[in-house]
Amino acid sequence: MACVLTRNKLKCLIFGDAKELSNNVLPTFEDVMQYYLFVKHKLKPETTSKEPSVSSIAEIIAVDLKKVWLKASIPVVSHTRVLQMIKTYHDKYRNILKSAKSRINIETFKKKLENFQSEAKNSLFDIAACKCVVLSLCNCEKSRKVPTIEQVFIIDQRTTRKMVMTLIDISTTKKLQKKIIRKETDAKRIEKKNCQ
Repeated sequence: MACVLTRNKLKCLIFGDAKELSNNVLPTFEDVMQYYLFVKHKLKPETTSKEPSVSSIAEIIAVDLKKVWLKASIPVVSHTRVLQMIKTYHDKYRNILKSAKSRINIETFKKKLENFQSEAKNSLFDIAACKCVVLSLCNCEKSRKVPTIEQVFIIDQRTTRKMVMTLIDISTTKKLQKKIIRKETDAKRIEKKNCQ
């Protein structure tokens, strides 16, 4: 039997409502944790009180995060690193949540909580393989570099977050497909030459 999700069940003291990831912007820490809560409630069986493991939830989130980043044509870090980032931030969230219930009325804790929420809302959950601040001066290896056409987008997502992803750019897609076909043909030619 499917679990019935109500708004009250999906509400978090720190991050508010649980919700799915958006496919048109790169997610912030807040987006990732709201999606974490969504997946957690989706996986939780109705009959038992046992919570799904952090690892199983993180696995689902990591796959979906990578899909969003790859849709933006931005190379990402390894799957293991994405899992590690999710688990580390979840631990940070749990530590704040533990003390929130008993210290919610203390002024210093309120400020700490506000800072945590603000940072989560405004900071990109950055799993890009290239972390260079000035992308035009990037010295990363080619497979890790942000494509020139996507550099403006990644800079925007790391700062003001005004841009969004829309439908597929047909001309760019055709260019990329031709490039892939050319590389495959070259690889086959080289392999054939080496065999002779």
